[in-house]
Amino acid sequence: SQLQEMVRSGHEIPSRAMSELFAVAAKAGTVKETYASLGGQLHVPEDAVVALLDFAFRSEDFSFAQDVEQLAKDQGTALKQEAFEAMLKLYVKVDDGKAVEIFQCMQSAEFLPCEGLCR
Repeated sequence: SQLQEMVRSGHEIPSRAMSELFAVAAKAGTVKETYASLGGQLHVPEDAVVALLDFAFRSEDFSFAQDVEQLAKDQGTALKQEAFEAMLKLYVKVDDGKAVEIFQCMQSAEFLPCEGLCR
């Protein structure tokens, strides 16, 4: 892809551009394809992680959420409160043991679920 070519040429992809890429992909319904095309070779910033995890929650895609969570860990990307909330909502639906783990991580990061989390 052009983004990968830019990185190979020594250019840094701005965080905002990566976040916008996934926001547009979400609207077009191509999040997973866009994510896969990057091959895990580009840094995925915090806001993009939020968009990806929100997509995983909305599509109830537990496996994709796990992939994104692992990528964030591997890249050292800090999770924002919105990312924790998206994972928590998804994991409560599909795997209560993982939900407890996410809740504990969320508390360790000094985030508390928002009042509307269960809506």
